[in-house]
Amino acid sequence: LAASLVAGAVVAVIVVFTRPTEKTEAPTPSPTSSPTFSGEGIQAFVENLTPTAALQDLTSPQARALDWLLEDDAVGTISNPDVLQQRFVLAVLYFSTNGENWDSQRNWMNATVSVCDWASSASRSNICDDNGLLVELKLDRNNMAGGLPT
Repeated sequence: LAASLVAGAVVAVIVVFTRPTEKTEAPTPSPTSSPTFSGEGIQAFVENLTPTAALQDLTSPQARALDWLLEDDAVGTISNPDVLQQRFVLAVLYFSTNGENWDSQRNWMNATVSVCDWASSASRSNICDDNGLLVELKLDRNNMAGGLPT
């Protein structure tokens, strides 16, 4: 009887350890919101877009645009890097072309307003696509002066 119990135990162990394991699906994570940009993230992001020397010159359009982004409360709600890049580029445009003296500045540089609602003389009623990215911007006859930085 003891021999058959030992033999039975050996067979049971072999069966237990050689039986293929069943694959189980990992639980599906619950949806979460995308991370948003913060001060250090904004700084690092902008440093990849523009020359360091331009950011070190605190009077340059790029440095002024970065400062505006860092002070822009709405940036903390942006999770799309394309939207952040667009806000930076438009701020550089504003600062490099004497935006403070434009004829039409409606909503420009307003931190709480989407760039889709910034002044434009575009013929379209909606100048942005469904992702909030500009598809048309016209600023003709707006008293722009200056050049675009490289």
